[in-house]
Amino acid sequence: MFRSLATIAICALSAGAWAQDLEVALEQARALVQDHRYPEVIDLLTPFSELESAEDRYVVTAEIGRANFHMGNYAEANLAFREAVRLRPQRVETALYLEASSYLVGDRELAYTIFREVIRSGATDLHLAVTLPGERLFLADPEVWSILDEVATPVAVDVERGSLLEVELGMPRGTTER
Repeated sequence: MFRSLATIAICALSAGAWAQDLEVALEQARALVQDHRYPEVIDLLTPFSELESAEDRYVVTAEIGRANFHMGNYAEANLAFREAVRLRPQRVETALYLEASSYLVGDRELAYTIFREVIRSGATDLHLAVTLPGERLFLADPEVWSILDEVATPVAVDVERGSLLEVELGMPRGTTER
């Protein structure tokens, strides 16, 4: 029994130290990212990729994915983002990186699916969704425009009346705001 309690105590202490080590490693990784030292980020965080905590594994995997992505290692990034999204599907930024890496490795259907979900969610800031996969390539894709057309709202403009949608020049401010 004593041996079991000692083992449990040692495991608990080492888990606490491991968590502190992870926090230090994440701080160091953030500093390395600022200097674009992505290979060092991967080397630093890889030993933490098998942690028990899903949240810790998510953070490590997502950071490794981003480092690979920014080095142009899209296949490795895609694998990391798939795992990170599996762990935390509600994290939009990671899903956007998965969209981009999927597009860049040729899994266009997954990229379109993610982009379509982002659009349908009502998101109005599409900067990352369009720029991460390379805006020129992405916006030249007819399927991307087809997805955008699914949610497009026509804007009625009448130059002669000076109106945009239902707002006309000269309307009272309160009416215009409504």
